[in-house]
Amino acid sequence: MSHLRRLVPPIVVAALAAATLAVAPSASAATSTYCPEDPALWVVLQPDGSTVFANEASGAGCVFVRSFPAGYLRLDSVILAPGWTYEVRKNGEGTTSLVELRFKETATGRTVDFRVEFGKTRIG
Repeated sequence: MSHLRRLVPPIVVAALAAATLAVAPSASAATSTYCPEDPALWVVLQPDGSTVFANEASGAGCVFVRSFPAGYLRLDSVILAPGWTYEVRKNGEGTTSLVELRFKETATGRTVDFRVEFGKTRIG
């Protein structure tokens, strides 16, 4: 009987762990991103000398901003999450070189503000 007592707890623990993994969502699903999976693609030097960099927009999508050698920023592209829209509020005009977007989830009305300027990024 003592042999059985030694075997049962590890078997129960293993069965509970397997059941938990089968039911629980994976960590990658909980932290999904719309930016490239390869970190090397988050910052890419372009042939013209500019640099395109990516930022996750709090689940609303991925924003790619281009930094030009002349010293200004511009929106390059956006990958939207399903059910989201965005509005470009500023696209590097003027002396501030500010890129600003507002994302909106159509089903809930939830918004995410995205702002990038030299030396500062604010998302949320």
